Amino acid sequence: MFCAAVWGATFVASKRLLSVYTPVQLMFMRFVIAYAVMWLICPCRERTSRKEELLYFTMGLSGCTLYFWLENTALTITSTANVSTIVALAPILTALMTHIGGRETAPLGRWLWIGFAVALAGVVLVVFNGAFVLKLNPAGDLLALATAFIWGFYCLFQERALERRDSLFITRKVMFYSLITCLPLMLAGGFEGFSLRPLLASWIDPVCLLFLAVVGSALCYLAWCTAEAELGAVTTSSYIYAIPFVTLVASAIFLREPITPMGVLGAVLIVAGVWVSSRRTT
Repeated sequence: MFCAAVWGATFVASKRLLSVYTPVQLMFMRFVIAYAVMWLICPCRERTSRKEELLYFTMGLSGCTLYFWLENTALTITSTANVSTIVALAPILTALMTHIGGRETAPLGRWLWIGFAVALAGVVLVVFNGAFVLKLNPAGDLLALATAFIWGFYCLFQERALERRDSLFITRKVMFYSLITCLPLMLAGGFEGFSLRPLLASWIDPVCLLFLAVVGSALCYLAWCTAEAELGAVTTSSYIYAIPFVTLVASAIFLREPITPMGVLGAVLIVAGVWVSSRRTT
């Protein structure tokens, strides 16, 4: 729930910073700070095999670099409503990937699917918030769909990493490789026009960046990894449904966007869906 609350609020901070930085530039600054924080928390070194390092590299590439690049790019092409709705498919895709390529043997019970359906209906209501106008944009919508798939793969890889290491070590490795895999994008044009001066225009901007990097990346990825170790990938991913609800509230507070009765109904369905899916009984 901590991750859902923070990640729901990061949309507001990202929206502000993306007005002065490109998606790649924002990712780069976020990853630099996040890795520095994780290194301070967990400076110790442990010997790892090449196979294990490849797993961490894949996690950093998929769960951080590709995920944020695809999502932020999709937001610049298509509407927020489209992106939020499509990315909300991540829990369902995670459940399928985990049981196809993972090591979980428990069946996907009917309560899990009922919960997914109820929560997804709530997501749609919260995202549109009473304004049912879905304008399709194939390029942006496909990028959003790819984002949902990418997160499913990340949760699957993290499940395997948790069999060997603790959450703190895994998260530090992920932040390191997210920074490494982001560098080629910066070298391909991200450094052009890059400057820290826009952050000095207002005290709100550096606070937003620190919120995204320290809380939204370092602490939330650590918390998410810990939650998956306790609850499993499928149950943990179901809490993603709560993110649009938090975004709805944060947008109303900071961006003055209205909340309609339709949005409130959607919030209730999200909470109900997460509770039902967590029963995990057949």
